Amino acid sequence: MRLSLAATAALALAPWLAPGLTACGGSASGPAAATAPAADTTAAAAPGTTGYPGLDWGLDVEQVRARHPAIVRADPEDLDPEAGLAYWSHATTHDGEPATITFGFTEGALSEIRIRLARRYPSIEACRDEWQARRARIDQVMGPSGEDNLMVEWKAATYELWLSCNWDDEQVTWIDLRYGPYE
Repeated sequence: MRLSLAATAALALAPWLAPGLTACGGSASGPAAATAPAADTTAAAAPGTTGYPGLDWGLDVEQVRARHPAIVRADPEDLDPEAGLAYWSHATTHDGEPATITFGFTEGALSEIRIRLARRYPSIEACRDEWQARRARIDQVMGPSGEDNLMVEWKAATYELWLSCNWDDEQVTWIDLRYGPYE
């Protein structure tokens, strides 16, 4: 489903997708660091082509750092130099919960934004209730999402948004939001 520019702007400003952020150190693969957060100016920014306030696809690291000064290079195991990928992240809050936001850069240009909530669930079934509540709130703004397999997507004019319950080898689950360019 594609959205109008007005709907895209409303979505980007929706409080459950990009609420007032706070920043501190963190990593792309782990939960938010337990350090004191510093103020971040992103919440007041107009939506960009990413659907995330103040950011456009193609920005370089320094341009993203201007809006997210706490970003640090992610762990080396998260990098794929052959594909030209690099990740920068910081701990934050999202929808009132601790989270890590990660910015992915392909050949130096912003190409992905991922928000990983810090809360962990003991099973995929335990994650389902919170995931369904978040999905319902996003459906109200962006329209109905697709099939329910604990990963759904929405399409706007310049970006796609995915919501998923993910798990690791220890079967611990968490909720991810991911923005990518609409192609």
